[in-house]
Amino acid sequence: MHQKGTIATWLLVTIILVFLLLLVGVGFFGWHYFKNNKTSVSVSPSPTSSIISEKSPTVTPKSSASSAENDKSLLASLCKKENNFPGITCEVTKIDGNYAYGSASGTGGGAIWYAKKVNGEWQMVIKGTQDSPSCSETSDFPKTIVPTCI
Repeated sequence: MHQKGTIATWLLVTIILVFLLLLVGVGFFGWHYFKNNKTSVSVSPSPTSSIISEKSPTVTPKSSASSAENDKSLLASLCKKENNFPGITCEVTKIDGNYAYGSASGTGGGAIWYAKKVNGEWQMVIKGTQDSPSCSETSDFPKTIVPTCI
């Protein structure tokens, strides 16, 4: 009888420990998900022509009073146009006034992009970099967007 009580106690302790580990795991997942929750759009590109334009495309907001969410949407669209490859995911990491940066990733890898708003239109300044951006290209960017450059 004493042995059955010991086995029952160990079984109860094991169940409680498994439950606590599961609870900690779910809590960590939730914290990690909400901490890193970013605006993200995943698309498959439509067929395009083989003509490549020298000018970087721009996206014009529909209203002059664009909100942060509208800017995120415009930047994600611009990122997809600039980085047209299968399975692309564009994320807007930060917007500071007329400057922004984020990432583009897909099956072939990923990279960082930098954009700025010129005359009310977002324009990609640097796309597809994995290094710190050039100081000459980002000299007017705030340190919150480009803390270091080369």
